[in-house]
Amino acid sequence: MKNNRFSFEAAYFAFARKWRVLLMFLLFGLIITANFFLAGAFWQLATLTGPIGCFAVLIFMDYYVFAGFNSRKTDPGMNLLKSSFHGRSLVEAALKQDSFNKSLYMLAGSLAAVISILKFNPDIDKPFMIVYAIGGFSTCLIMMRLSLLITRAKGITLQAHILICYLCYSIGSAILLPLIFLSEKVSLPIMAAYAAAAETGSILTGRWLIVSCLKAYDSGFHDADNNKDREDLQ
Repeated sequence: MKNNRFSFEAAYFAFARKWRVLLMFLLFGLIITANFFLAGAFWQLATLTGPIGCFAVLIFMDYYVFAGFNSRKTDPGMNLLKSSFHGRSLVEAALKQDSFNKSLYMLAGSLAAVISILKFNPDIDKPFMIVYAIGGFSTCLIMMRLSLLITRAKGITLQAHILICYLCYSIGSAILLPLIFLSEKVSLPIMAAYAAAAETGSILTGRWLIVSCLKAYDSGFHDADNNKDREDLQ
């Protein structure tokens, strides 16, 4: 399978249901509406509720797609994919497309918040506000990917997945909340350094997630061989 635009999208929809994507757009509309009403009086909070709201939507909808689909406890349907010559290419393409889609979804939430803030606060310090938004967006992306790394590795239940994601969501919020209160006191260079570090972290965790999923996919073949050996011994 060639890694072109069509194959990436086709691979993604081999796992994601189209109704799920439609629901994500509907919920995104609610996030934009909430940010619009916050942007005037609470611009610091509105800057963060964009990616946080998208984070909340994604973690509650993501159990089936890439939260644990290729773990050792997954349903036997993955065996059919593993029997295909193009199975690994399909999984890799889908993972990369999914990572891009999630990033784009959360970035859109951040941009919608920034546009609303600029509309209601024309005199705001624009460079600082933009860097502040980048820091919030990247922090949310890191926490979402870390939560998926944990739940994918164990292939746990939907309830445990939601609990772990909620804990990561809470940790991410605890990191972001100080930014709200310090936003007008922290200098632009300090905030820019934090944003750069967070963006680097989001890229690294994204790469880590894809590699981890592919390793789990490959390990399934070893598990199958081990099971066959045990059956032969019996």
